[in-house]
Amino acid sequence: MKKFKFMALILVLALGLLGATYAAWWSSSTSFGATIDTGVVDMRIRNGKPGHLPVYATVGDEGAFMEVDHTYDEKSVTVTIGNLYPVSKYQHGVKIGFGMQNYGSVPVKLRGIKFTKINEESEAWDYLRIYGHISLWKDRGSSSPQSIWTETFQHVYLKDLDTVVMNILKDVVVEPGYIVSFSSEDLDGNTIYIYLNPNDDGVENVQGQSVGFTAEFDWVQYNYK
Repeated sequence: MKKFKFMALILVLALGLLGATYAAWWSSSTSFGATIDTGVVDMRIRNGKPGHLPVYATVGDEGAFMEVDHTYDEKSVTVTIGNLYPVSKYQHGVKIGFGMQNYGSVPVKLRGIKFTKINEESEAWDYLRIYGHISLWKDRGSSSPQSIWTETFQHVYLKDLDTVVMNILKDVVVEPGYIVSFSSEDLDGNTIYIYLNPNDDGVENVQGQSVGFTAEFDWVQYNYK
């Protein structure tokens, strides 16, 4: 009887050790499995295809007397416009265009835009409008990029550009290799238009003024909370 109790005790101890070992292994395994590789977030100004600049800004047919300039880095674009003048059609105003591509290894989303006005006190901000498209493209390597979707914003005020863009892109996930284009109708070679409408009351009072802006884009991993 004593021998039986002794063997039973050994069996209990053995099972206890086995259970502890299994628990330690399970804890290690589940901890390892829960580790998430965040990858690389790298959403930046896209290199234009041959013959196209990454970012461009120019004037339309009726805007030759206006002055436009721009600078950019990987995350932001700055545009300045001098000697403002109303145009008969928005296509004749200032033209800008650029794209941002996901060069990273994880999908991303737009968390916010820092929109900084240059010459913020100018009354021109109450008149300047913008027309264009935001589109999503899939880069296919040596083949032409594939259009996924396009959203149009029509004749909104330039001062509201950050809000307009966020409303369009807030739920959009940009996969690695995909491109977000801020232009119209095509990935390269077309534009967003900035203009003064000659029919707006008081627009003549801002003729000749100068304004500008910097738009800085904040992209984060798609599942960032």
